[in-house]
Amino acid sequence: MYIYSRYFASNFVEKFIDMNIPSIVNDTIKMLKDSSIYKYLIPGFIMTLIYVSFMWSIGAYHTDIEVSTEELGFFAKIGFWFFSGVKWFTQMLYEFTVITLFSPIMALLSERCDNILTGRDYEFTLERFIKELLRTIGILTTGFIFSSIVMGLWFLVAWIGNLSVISPYILFVLKAFFIGFNFVDYSFERNKIPIGKSWRFGISKPLTMIAIGALFSSIFLIPIIGAMLAPFMSSIVATAYYVRHNQTVA
Repeated sequence: MYIYSRYFASNFVEKFIDMNIPSIVNDTIKMLKDSSIYKYLIPGFIMTLIYVSFMWSIGAYHTDIEVSTEELGFFAKIGFWFFSGVKWFTQMLYEFTVITLFSPIMALLSERCDNILTGRDYEFTLERFIKELLRTIGILTTGFIFSSIVMGLWFLVAWIGNLSVISPYILFVLKAFFIGFNFVDYSFERNKIPIGKSWRFGISKPLTMIAIGALFSSIFLIPIIGAMLAPFMSSIVATAYYVRHNQTVA
């Protein structure tokens, strides 16, 4: 029974998450051993202090709201729901802003990781750089707007149906999908794959996108260094996934 359970779990991961976990881990370790990628961590230091101060102010304010909710009752709870939505919105906006600001650097990191794994070189041009940046901004903007609309509707449904207990999970999954897709798309845009085809791929592999986005959001929660490490590690893992996927279907 134990062997059968492990076999089933392994097949589930590979079929529905579309990831060869051991291979991706090995590729990630291989890339981390290459000292040339660590220069891409430097921009993260710029955002670290901003992130710490931002989360401190939001976290302290949210604590005050929780206390007043218990003391004031129904109307305070309405206020709590409102400010919880504001906190989620600002948190998501900050994460998407970090990804947007880091996108040119992470695209270069993804390209370097691709080179480490495959030996391929890509010609850098200003035109290509601008196109890739605009593409990334477009994807992030679409994801942010769509996520905001869906979550606004969800907060209303959750409030009416008293489903707040599962709201954090819904928020996490929705955000993770768009974030994960963005990191995988760095490899698609580098290989000149149309954005429509990239979207179709992402939608066909939702659990894979969520897994990569969940990695980003989980690392992002690490105090002080999370904002620096999250885009760095997510770019590496997403590139390893893309390269392995191409090798599998080739």
